[in-house]
Amino acid sequence: MNRYLKIREFSQMTGINAPLLRYYDSIGLLKPSYRGENNYRMYGYEQLDEAWMIETFRVLGVSLSDIKNIMNGRSPDSSIIMLKKQLAATQEHIQKLEALKSRISSIIESAETVASLNVPSISLEHLDTLRCFISKASVNIDNDIPSEASFIMECQKHTLCGFSDIGYLYQKTVLCDRDMRNARMFIMSSSGPDTFEAGNYVISYDTFNNTHNSAAHLKRLQSFIHDKHLEPDGGLLEEPVVNEMLTDNRDEMLIRLSIRVKG
Repeated sequence: MNRYLKIREFSQMTGINAPLLRYYDSIGLLKPSYRGENNYRMYGYEQLDEAWMIETFRVLGVSLSDIKNIMNGRSPDSSIIMLKKQLAATQEHIQKLEALKSRISSIIESAETVASLNVPSISLEHLDTLRCFISKASVNIDNDIPSEASFIMECQKHTLCGFSDIGYLYQKTVLCDRDMRNARMFIMSSSGPDTFEAGNYVISYDTFNNTHNSAAHLKRLQSFIHDKHLEPDGGLLEEPVVNEMLTDNRDEMLIRLSIRVKG
């Protein structure tokens, strides 16, 4: 059996494409055993393990310069230190991916729920405790973009929030005064330190345009609560359900309003 492999054969056995093998050669990371006829790169079978080790480090997110240092002077102790460091980074990445997975699942579930409704829709439902981040101060929701950006950045220190939408928490008096200009911000997150308590909620779905005709929408919500002989028992939550990520047609964008009630 030939003791050496041409670059095409070595590429097939390692899964590393030929251009990348040539690049590894140029930076001194994985050089062929020798150059054959016509200057062909020839690799030894013993280099297969070395190639697989390099690819393992790449999958773990180790930079090529660090891999080169490891390969040139590796020892059990140095490898263990490096692998522990990479394990911690991998676990953090997994947590972020799990948060992203949860967010995507939540969006799909909400969108599918809304798709089965005749919008506008209003109902009384029981909700479990919801964890979230809630801003400490109120903002003017029409023109306080810097505060929204700062809130998102603060949340991102603790969880993956870049994929989440900001909701708004209004005082329950909004049902009477119809003033939806100022509210506290919130982002739903299973790792959030704040909560919306479990209980019965009146939940209303409507299009973005109709929801921002606040007087009519809030009057409909108030009438439903009154007709059911209920009382508001918390602030009013406003959340986007179908947003710009799912559609570019504002007429198809949907908002959910919900308020905990008693009685």
